[in-house]
Amino acid sequence: MQDVAGHPFVFTATGKAYFRIWIVNLLLSIVTIGFYSPWAKVRRLRYFYGNTLVDGSPFEFHGRPFALLKGRLIGLVLLGAYTQAAKFSLVLWLAVVALLILLFPWLLWKSLRFRLANSSWRGLRFGFDGTIGGAYATFVPLMLMVVAPTLTLAVAQGTLDMANPPTTLPVSYSIAIFFVLVLAPWFYFRLRAYQHRNARLGTTPFAFDGRARAAYWIAFKLFLLGIGFLVVGAIVGSLVGFPLYFALRHLDRAGAMIGGVAGIAVGYLFILSGGSQSIALVQNYVWNHSALGAGRFTSRVGLAHLWWLVFSNLLLTLVTLGFFWPFAVVRSMRYRIGCVSWDGDSSALIARAGEDRSGATGEETADLFGLDLAL
Repeated sequence: MQDVAGHPFVFTATGKAYFRIWIVNLLLSIVTIGFYSPWAKVRRLRYFYGNTLVDGSPFEFHGRPFALLKGRLIGLVLLGAYTQAAKFSLVLWLAVVALLILLFPWLLWKSLRFRLANSSWRGLRFGFDGTIGGAYATFVPLMLMVVAPTLTLAVAQGTLDMANPPTTLPVSYSIAIFFVLVLAPWFYFRLRAYQHRNARLGTTPFAFDGRARAAYWIAFKLFLLGIGFLVVGAIVGSLVGFPLYFALRHLDRAGAMIGGVAGIAVGYLFILSGGSQSIALVQNYVWNHSALGAGRFTSRVGLAHLWWLVFSNLLLTLVTLGFFWPFAVVRSMRYRIGCVSWDGDSSALIARAGEDRSGATGEETADLFGLDLAL
C-alpha cells in the first residue's frame, strides 16, 4: 500500500557544484555578449530540477536552448520598442503600449504552457490548460495597472518629458499610484489562481482555493513589517556605525568615513533583507491553499529563519564581491523547497499522452520584463 502520510520536497544541490555551473555560464555569456544565456538557462534549470526530489524521484526539464534563443530575441525586440519609443514621440509610445497589451497576454500564456509542458516528474509531463481568454482577463488589467502612472503622465501633459510637468501632475500621478497599490494584491492573487487552477501533472489537475481578500491581509502585515525593518535597520546601522566612527576618527578622515559607511551598509542590508518576509508569507499562503488531485501541499517557511538566511547571504555576497552568490542561491532554495510537502498518493497520478507543441517565446519575454511566472 502506497504511503500517503506525506512527501516532503528535498533539494540536493550543493553550492560547490552550482558554482562551477554558474561561473562557466557567466564567462560564456560575457564572451558571447549574452547569446549563450539560453544554454546557460537550460543548464541551470536542468541542474535545479534534477536536484529537486519528491518521494525519491527528481523533476526533469526538457526545454531546448534554440527555442529559448528564439524567444529571447523576440523579447529583446519588444523590450527595446517599449523603452525607446518614448524618445521619438508620445503617439509611437502609446502605439507600442497598445501592441504590448494586445500581444503580451498571449506571450505569457505561451510562457506558462512552455515551462510546464517541458517539465516532468517520473515520466509524467506537466501541462497547462488555461484558455487564451482567461489569459487576457488575467493579464490585461495587470498590465494596465503597471503602466497606469506613466499613462497618467502622458495624458496630463501630452508628453513623457518630466522636465516641465503640469501643475496637476502630482495629484493625478498620486491617484494613479494609489490605485496601483490598492489593486496590486488583488491582481497578484488573480494571477496565482489562474496559474494553479489550470495546471496539471499528467491528467491530474492542480487546485487553488485561496481568496483575494487574504492578499490584503498579507499586504497589511508586510506594510507593518516594512516599517519595523526600516526602524530597526536604522537603529542597527547607528549602533554599528557610530562606535566605528568614533573608534577610527583619530586615524584620519578616511578611517572615520569607513566607520560611517560600514554602519550605513549594515543598516541597509538589514532593511533590504526584510523583503524575505514577503517571500515567506506569500509562499506559505499560496502553497497551503494549493492541491494536486486529492493531495494537498503544505509550506512552513519560518519568517525569522528565512530573514537570517537572506541577511547572511547578502552579507557574504557583499564580502566576497559576488562570488558567494551561487552558494546563496542554493542555501535559499534548499530551505524554501525543503519547507514544502505533498500528502497525496503518487501512484494515483496518470500520465497524459501527447507531444509538447508550445513555444518558448512567451517564457523568455516574461523573463526580460521581470516577470517570474514559474509554479
